[in-house]
Amino acid sequence: VRYSYPYICSSTIIIQYFVKTQLSIYRGMRMYYDIIDRPGNDNCPNSNVTVTTVQPTPDTTTTINQIETTIIPPYALLGIASPVLSFQLCQGQSYAFQCPSNYGVVIITTIFGVTQSGRCEEHDAAKHCVATTVPTIICRQTCTYFYSGNRAIPSCGNKIATYQYVEYQCIPTKTELISPNTSCPLDGSKVSIQINRRGRFQSFNYPNLKRMNCTYRLKTNPGNIMNIYGL
Repeated sequence: VRYSYPYICSSTIIIQYFVKTQLSIYRGMRMYYDIIDRPGNDNCPNSNVTVTTVQPTPDTTTTINQIETTIIPPYALLGIASPVLSFQLCQGQSYAFQCPSNYGVVIITTIFGVTQSGRCEEHDAAKHCVATTVPTIICRQTCTYFYSGNRAIPSCGNKIATYQYVEYQCIPTKTELISPNTSCPLDGSKVSIQINRRGRFQSFNYPNLKRMNCTYRLKTNPGNIMNIYGL
């Protein structure tokens, strides 16, 4: 985020920041800066006046307004998949979310949880009776979830789930495309596809479906891990 600081005629600037979190992972403040040449037509008030030392005044805090801009997540700037994101719904709650442009939503996990207290608590698979279900919602760039609060969980004694927990990722949909340029072999042999970086793979002649018996073998270099998502 680029901040809009007031124009200051000084060779020194003091920045104060306040920490409002107790998280142990907090490590401090980082910022980027650059130094540019002063324009020749710059008019700095009182630039030729000698500054004398005065008694310090009580500290004051000035709120600096951010320049209004659309914040793009770091993963979208890199063109890669997002980390696993999550949200939790208590009974009667809804949640709407959206991925950046040229990204699609992939639901990773849907979990219903039953708590001993019967109240909605933060998801904890070690303490709650939970059941993982197959995602039934298909999303594109945006998605909305609603938990009505009437889901009975057979594995938890048919008790009503007190919450729904969902994990998802935003996956790029406009990356490099790899696709075979010939139909599948009639003998059913495997079609070898080499993938060495992120991208998309699609079957021959997609999206014009043709009945074929295809087996694709995706290969990458040793030491790499492949994450596969259905788009």
